[in-house]
Amino acid sequence: MGAPGTDPRWDVFGEYHAYLEAAYPLVHKHLVKTTIDTWGLVYEWVGTDAGRRPLFITGHQDVVPVLPDTVYQWEHPPYSGDYDGTYIWGRGASDDKGTTTAVLAAIELLLEGGRFTPSRTVVLAFGHDEERGGLRGAMNIRDFLLDKYGPQPFALLVDEGSGLSSAWGRTFGLPGVAEKGKFDLNLTVSTLGGHSSVPPPHTGIGLSALLIAELERNPYTPTLGPKAPVYGYLQCAAAYAPDIPSKLKRTVAAAASGCKKAAKALPELVIETSLGGSGRVGAGQGSAERALMSTTQAVDMIAGGVKVNALPELVTTFVNHRLDISSSVAELKARIWHTLLPTAKELGLAVVGFGRSYTPDKPRGTVYLESSRLSQDLEPAPITDTTLANPAWRVFAGTARGLWASRQEISNGTLVDLAPEDELIMAPFMTTGNTDTARWVCVAAPLTTGTGTSRATFSGGAMCSTRSTRE
Repeated sequence: MGAPGTDPRWDVFGEYHAYLEAAYPLVHKHLVKTTIDTWGLVYEWVGTDAGRRPLFITGHQDVVPVLPDTVYQWEHPPYSGDYDGTYIWGRGASDDKGTTTAVLAAIELLLEGGRFTPSRTVVLAFGHDEERGGLRGAMNIRDFLLDKYGPQPFALLVDEGSGLSSAWGRTFGLPGVAEKGKFDLNLTVSTLGGHSSVPPPHTGIGLSALLIAELERNPYTPTLGPKAPVYGYLQCAAAYAPDIPSKLKRTVAAAASGCKKAAKALPELVIETSLGGSGRVGAGQGSAERALMSTTQAVDMIAGGVKVNALPELVTTFVNHRLDISSSVAELKARIWHTLLPTAKELGLAVVGFGRSYTPDKPRGTVYLESSRLSQDLEPAPITDTTLANPAWRVFAGTARGLWASRQEISNGTLVDLAPEDELIMAPFMTTGNTDTARWVCVAAPLTTGTGTSRATFSGGAMCSTRSTRE
C-alpha cells in the first residue's frame, strides 16, 4: 500500500475516528490525543505523580480483509457489526475492535463518574496496520513514545491477548506472557520457459509443488519446556481444576518432578485432551494445542504462469512461519535449507539462499530462498516473569481477580467473597499469532527475575495467582 494521503484505502479510518469522537466525548475532552502517521492514535491520560512509570495499554484499529468470493460463507455480512442478542458478527469484533472499545469505554465511564484521577499516567496506543506487522502504525508510535518518554519508560504493557477460559470445571484468566516469532519464507523457483505442448516432467509449478510437499511432510515437533507459558498453565490446572483428566494431571506432576519420560509424553497428551477447550480455533484451522507448542508453517500464497499454454518461468510461494518460543530465525532457516536440499538435488535444481548455495552439474532451474520483502523477521519475544516476585504481575493478576469478584453479575461493584471453587485463577498463557507487542518491547521490556525492575508485558498474573490486590 501507498502512504496515508496518497493511497485512498487508508481513508476508511476517517469514519472510524469520527465514530470514536462521538462515542467517547469525555476521552477526547480530557485525554491528550496525538495522531501518528495520519491514522495511528495515541491518548495520554496524565497522572498526578510524574515520578511513577506510566501504564501502556494498546490495541489496533485495522482488521483482516475478506476475500470477496467468500462473502457468501458469512452468516452475517463481514463488516456489518450485526448483534444477534448473543454475538457481534464481523471482522474486528474480537480482533481487535473489541479490545479498543473496552479500553475506551472503561476510561469514558471513569471520567463520567468524576471520582477517579490516575496517579500514574496512562498511555493508550492504537495502530492502524497491525495485521501486516505494524510497519507504519506501531513502529511510528513506538518512535514517538521513545522520543517523548525515553527508553523503556512503562511499568506495564497490556496488549490484545487470550482472555478468559473455562476448562475442566474451572475459570482461568489467561494473559499472553510470551509471543512467538515470525518468518515469512519467499520460495521462488526459476526455470526456462517454452510452449506447453512439449513440457518437461515437472514445470516450475510442479517443482514448487514437490518442494512445498516436502516442507509439509516435515512438520515441527511439539515441545513443552519448563519455561513455556502453556506448561505453567498446566501446572495451575493440575492444582485447581477439579475435572482435569487424571492421566494428564499425573503426567504434569511427573514432568514437574523431573521425569524425562513424562515431559516427553506431555505435548501429545495436551493435544489429545485439547487443553480442556482453552485452545480455541476457527473453522478450517488445525490444532491450536499443537500450534501453541511448536513452530508452525502455512503455505498461504502462490503465483506463477501467465498463460495456459506457456510454461511458467517464475513461480513464487510464500510460507508463513510462527516460531516456537524456544526457537530462532537462524535455526528455522537452517532447518528449511536442510529439509529442501535433498529434494532439490533429486530434481536437479540449484539452491541459493540464507547465505548458502548448491549447484548441480547441469541445473534444470534454481530455487531461491529468502525472507519475504512484505514483512520483517521477528524473533520470539522475551517471556514475562509470572512469579510473585514480579510486582507488575501481582498488580495485573490481582486486579483481574478483583474485577472477577466484583463483576455486574454478582455484585454492585464491591468485592465479593467468592467460594474457592468460584474464584478466578490467573495462569500464564500465550497466543498462536503475533501482535504489535513485537514493536513495543523496547518501551516496556518484560521483567526478568532479579533485575530489580518492575516492567512487564501482557497480551490479553503470580503463576496460578489466587488473590486479589489493590496495589
